[in-house]
Amino acid sequence: MTKILDNFIAFITPKSLSTTAGLPISTSQKAIGRIFSSAYPKGTVVGIYCPALSAGMLLVGVESIMTDKSENVIVLRPYDVSGILLQRTHISLGEITGACPFACKYENPLFQKGTRG
Repeated sequence: MTKILDNFIAFITPKSLSTTAGLPISTSQKAIGRIFSSAYPKGTVVGIYCPALSAGMLLVGVESIMTDKSENVIVLRPYDVSGILLQRTHISLGEITGACPFACKYENPLFQKGTRG
């Protein structure tokens, strides 16, 4: 049982944050900050690795970016694109270990057209 659990954890944990499934993952705080600064006004999705929220990548929208003294705080939309409610929406930029920009617009998954009968 332990071996199965170890194999599962190894499977869901990215080997390298530089590329996961062919996606370009930025890991420097400066690059991650640029990704959020670009995604916020466009309303696009950002893939993030944030151990405080999840072991894997979350696809999220950006509500706002706040500067608190010398620290940037990213305010995320309350739901990821799959409709899961995030445990926290205010995340320090330093808590995010990797980010990947996406071109698609963030839409609240609970209010998407055609998903409810």
